[in-house]
Amino acid sequence: LGASSATALGAQFLSRERSGDERAAVALVAVAAISLAVLLPSLLTHADVPDRASPPYADRFAESVFRELPEGAIIFIFGAERTQPLIYRQVVLDERPDVTVVAADAVGLDWYREDLAERLGRTLPPSFGTIEGDAANLIRTLSRGDRSVLMDARTAQILHNDLRFRASGLLARPAAVERPLDDDALLRLE
Repeated sequence: LGASSATALGAQFLSRERSGDERAAVALVAVAAISLAVLLPSLLTHADVPDRASPPYADRFAESVFRELPEGAIIFIFGAERTQPLIYRQVVLDERPDVTVVAADAVGLDWYREDLAERLGRTLPPSFGTIEGDAANLIRTLSRGDRSVLMDARTAQILHNDLRFRASGLLARPAAVERPLDDDALLRLE
């Protein structure tokens, strides 16, 4: 806005002493020169922002996570921005159908628990009533099975008070898996 005002005032000043076509030509040249002087540095500085030559972050993240997962793994991820790229690659690109992607922030929802139990082919432990508690208890339960259970760094960070883990590249593995909580343990917590 300031650059536009300065351009208009400059053009008016330069064209004051001229008449007719000369005034229009001077004004046009002045506007073009000032606009170029204001915009060119910004365009040069930010030229890489609209460059779309590299794949988007979400695709690179999903590809990297899938590359680190062992055959038949279960991966827990908090946040749709991280979960959905993996699901997209599975459904649309048919990559890693052997991996079960778990939206850790949805494990407390009844409909999601039903869907997840069906995908895993087993019943799930009872719900704690908290997202973090449900995710941690489910990770403990599944870690006692025959499939590798991992989580992304953000999930490990969110669950650090409920679950011990050890980092492994982009991912983390539950460490020293404690016994999953049963109904009696849940009642003692209340």
